[in-house]
Amino acid sequence: MGYDKDMIHEFIRKRIANLRLAQNISARKLSVEIGQNQNYIAHIENGQSNVSIENLEVICDYFGISPADFFDDKTEYPLQYRELIEKLNKLDALELETVMNFVNILIKDKK
Repeated sequence: MGYDKDMIHEFIRKRIANLRLAQNISARKLSVEIGQNQNYIAHIENGQSNVSIENLEVICDYFGISPADFFDDKTEYPLQYRELIEKLNKLDALELETVMNFVNILIKDKK
């Protein structure tokens, strides 16, 4: 089974950009904080460079997500999703039902 390398690289570029923008972190700051030169992330995001597996692991660690979370294309906001799941795990059945009802209302309004 083949895969489209360009699509994967584009996904990685966009995911890194979305993760850092969600945390209001500049490309330069992220680059330096993961031990790279100040243009490293900008070069990845604009397609001038590709990220290595090792550096992708460092980026995932930086954001507190797993590589599986990073590549989960069904979850647009993995950081927020992970945080929400952690909080949901602290609720009892009645509280979860209340949250589910609220989510259903939100989804219904988006149709």
